[in-house]
Amino acid sequence: MNDKLVAKRYAQALIAATNEKELVKILSLLDDLSSLFSNKKFAEIVKSPLISNADKVDLIGLALSEKPVKLINLLSLLVEKNRLSALPYIVKEAQAAIAGKRSAYNGVVDAQAPIEKTKLEALAKSLTKRLGAEIKLTQSKRPYNGVRVAIDDLGVEVDFSKARIRSQILGHILRGL
Repeated sequence: MNDKLVAKRYAQALIAATNEKELVKILSLLDDLSSLFSNKKFAEIVKSPLISNADKVDLIGLALSEKPVKLINLLSLLVEKNRLSALPYIVKEAQAAIAGKRSAYNGVVDAQAPIEKTKLEALAKSLTKRLGAEIKLTQSKRPYNGVRVAIDDLGVEVDFSKARIRSQILGHILRGL
């Protein structure tokens, strides 16, 4: 099965098994843990069939600052079912569910030049008013030829790029001919 599809089920189970306070705590720990998987040696050790599942859980436990029982149980289950690669997707799915409950979403702004913090806040305030949900925006480091605002959890994307404007102008001219 695809990790993204499996992640939804694990995220739903995690949400059902915890209260919101526990969930936020567990998700912050899982978020830190999922960043460790970018380390090749750590990923190789965790995926190795030569290392027992108990040792894998112990190794992962060493990386955690706190060890809530429900988190250890989740990690044990993921190791047992060889689903640790789904961990980043589980975190993302659970965070999206929390955002939906709170009606608070995070968005990303892509632009070639840095945007002032006050302008980002004004844009976020405008989007909050327009969408009826709390929006927090951050600017990404990716260069973009124009300005693009994406709020993935809401499925909202606003794009002002030179290429898009050019294609719209050409389309308009061609329809006029």
